[in-house]
Amino acid sequence: MKKKLIFLAAVMTLVAVLCSCSSENSISVKEKHVRMKKDESYTIKVKQTKEEDLTWSSNDESVVVVSPEGTVSAVGNGITTVTARGEKAYVHVGVIVDGNGDYTDKDGNLVRVRNEKSDITEIVVGVRAGGKNDVTLASGKSYQLIAYITPSDSKDAIEWECDKKDVVRVDKDGNLQVIGKGKAVVSAYAPNGVKGELIVRCK
Repeated sequence: MKKKLIFLAAVMTLVAVLCSCSSENSISVKEKHVRMKKDESYTIKVKQTKEEDLTWSSNDESVVVVSPEGTVSAVGNGITTVTARGEKAYVHVGVIVDGNGDYTDKDGNLVRVRNEKSDITEIVVGVRAGGKNDVTLASGKSYQLIAYITPSDSKDAIEWECDKKDVVRVDKDGNLQVIGKGKAVVSAYAPNGVKGELIVRCK
């Protein structure tokens, strides 16, 4: 009988440990992205498997600001991301204010659809100083980006973007300025959505 009680106690302890391990919070939202007009407000509804206080933030407060309760207020035109973060879990919601974007990438960032006609089928991105796809550049210097397109005689315009504006900045003509240290990805888009990327490592 004593052995049975000891075994039962061990099993109950194991169950308690397993339950505590599986009690980590999961956060989800119904909306992958929301569309708003300037001066509108919208409260994002969050579902949690374990109730806890969330910290809200806006990736660009010139576009939207967000209250501690998750109410988003549109203050300017643009596209940005709002994040609800718990102790270990988080969720992103893309926000468009008077914009044309309509899908969210794997990191939760809202991306504008490019679905115009174009004959471009491939883009490879490099710098005039030399190098394609993956380059190491010096901080504080400027470089000219090059989009090698197929077919090479296409007259369609290329749009430039970068994911880390605190590391590099790129203008509409492909002029790249390195302003910090770290790694960034510069993207060149054709009107039809064909994309080329350049990994920029800044030292």
